[in-house]
Amino acid sequence: MCSFEYARLNILGKMKYTAILDGEINNQQIFVSGSGTINLGLTIGNYQLLKIPDKLDPLILKGCLITGYPNASESIDDSINIFKGTSYTYKRSLIFNNGGQLEMTAKCDVENDNLSSVFTVTGNIDCPFLIGSEPIIETWEPTVNNNLSGLFRITWKTEDGSYLSADAHSIYSPHNSVESLPILHRYIEIESAIENNILSLRQDSKLFHRLVNL
Repeated sequence: MCSFEYARLNILGKMKYTAILDGEINNQQIFVSGSGTINLGLTIGNYQLLKIPDKLDPLILKGCLITGYPNASESIDDSINIFKGTSYTYKRSLIFNNGGQLEMTAKCDVENDNLSSVFTVTGNIDCPFLIGSEPIIETWEPTVNNNLSGLFRITWKTEDGSYLSADAHSIYSPHNSVESLPILHRYIEIESAIENNILSLRQDSKLFHRLVNL
C-alpha cells in the first residue's frame, strides 16, 4: 500500500453506525439493536435491549458491542489504523474468571460514512449485577493469512465490591494488508448507563505503538 493510501486511512473515520446483536446466552435468546456515531476516537451509541436473558446484566455487552469497532480508535502517534474506511470481520472469545465463556462473530460493512455491524453471540456466563468497568488496553499483533490477533482484559466491578473479568481473544480480518504493521495497542475507556431498556455507551479509544513522555 502506498503512503498516500496510508495517509488517507488516518483522516477517515467520522461516520454513523448501526448494530444488531443476537444469539443465545445461557440457553436464552438475546437481541439488541442500536445506532450511534464514530468521530475522532469517540464512539457514542444507544442500544434497545429487546431480548435479554434472565439474570444477565446488559453491561456485560461492553465486551462485545462498543469494543467491537477497531476502526474507531484515533491514532495519537501517527500509527496507522488499517481498519479505517474499509469493511472487516472478526471472531472473539471472552473467557471469564468465574468459568463463563462467550463466543462472538462480527461482520462490519463500511460504505462511505456508514458502518453496518452484525454481532452473533453464544455461550454461558453466571453474571452478577455489574456497576462499571475499568479501562482496557488491547494489543494487536499481525499473524498469518493477513489477520491481526487482538488481546485485552476487561474488568467489571460488581455490586458486592468484587470483580468479574474476562480475557478477550480476537482474530481480526481487515481488508487492508497487515504485512508492514508493528505491534499496536489501543486504549479504551467506556462510560455506560441504562434507562427504560436503553443501554447508552460512550467509548474513547486511542491507538498507539509506543507511549512517550511518561
